[in-house]
Amino acid sequence: MDLVRVAIVDDHEAVRLGFAGSCEEYGFELVGSAATVPELLEQMHQQDCAVVVTDLSLADGSLVSENVERLVNAGSAVLIFSIADKPSLMRAALRAGATAIVPKSRPMHELAEAIRLSAEGVIINNPETSAMIDADLTFKEASLSAR
Repeated sequence: MDLVRVAIVDDHEAVRLGFAGSCEEYGFELVGSAATVPELLEQMHQQDCAVVVTDLSLADGSLVSENVERLVNAGSAVLIFSIADKPSLMRAALRAGATAIVPKSRPMHELAEAIRLSAEGVIINNPETSAMIDADLTFKEASLSAR
């Protein structure tokens, strides 16, 4: 099995370190880890990255929709890894092109499976993602990514 190239954006260093520690176990190559999207994009300059895992809210005050769009435009699938307590932000992330939402309360193997599926271009239909789509009356206007 080929290594999946991944990166993480989270403003909590402990989350980034924990994710980095899990990458080898799940067959991922960590190509970037940062507290902000601009910092990650600078780190990854011209490197391929299949999937970026990011939090909904970052300490820099950036908008999740803009973060997701920037990452998708850079060529990565984007997974939201969050405590998932802000439905409006979750819907904004999906509208911007995120492939799925994985709550931080889920076991690592579920995040790993979502990463693999995203890397393969599979549409992820987990309960959190489906609930946000079902509750979003304007989702039909979303600009979904090709993945």
